[in-house]
Amino acid sequence: MDNNKGTMEITKISQDGFKIKGKKITITSVPLGKSMILSGLDREEFVVPGPGEYEIGGVDIFGEKEIYSVVIDDISVCFFGDYGKKLSEAELDKIGTIDILLVSAVVDGETIAKLEARVVIPCGKEEDIAKFVKELGAEGAVSQPKYVISKDKLPETTMVIILK
Repeated sequence: MDNNKGTMEITKISQDGFKIKGKKITITSVPLGKSMILSGLDREEFVVPGPGEYEIGGVDIFGEKEIYSVVIDDISVCFFGDYGKKLSEAELDKIGTIDILLVSAVVDGETIAKLEARVVIPCGKEEDIAKFVKELGAEGAVSQPKYVISKDKLPETTMVIILK
């Protein structure tokens, strides 16, 4: 493993928002998939203005509707808001490979399965998250305050993480 890659820390900052802290950059998305702010660069905060393709401070960002994919410290992360439940097969294919999926708990399990993420972290209302976890068959998922991961420690099969 390249020791310059380090670990990534993901925390839930609201019912539908996350903060991802990488080695050199922090990304905040509140609400999920609708607003994304990058900080920790050699410049002021950068607010992603909307869908499109960007390269900001060495971070590649691809946005389609309310879905954003980024690569931080060699880990691909997808911010998948509830609009994602309306995406076509072709739009889902554009997202590409996902290591970590931050997803609205109202997105159906079939869509989640198609994305083949290695780690799935739902957000939303508590009752929606409970239903989501049950639908994915991940009732044993433990709630934790943060998730810390490095590229070489990603699970081989899909794992559900619940952040409190």
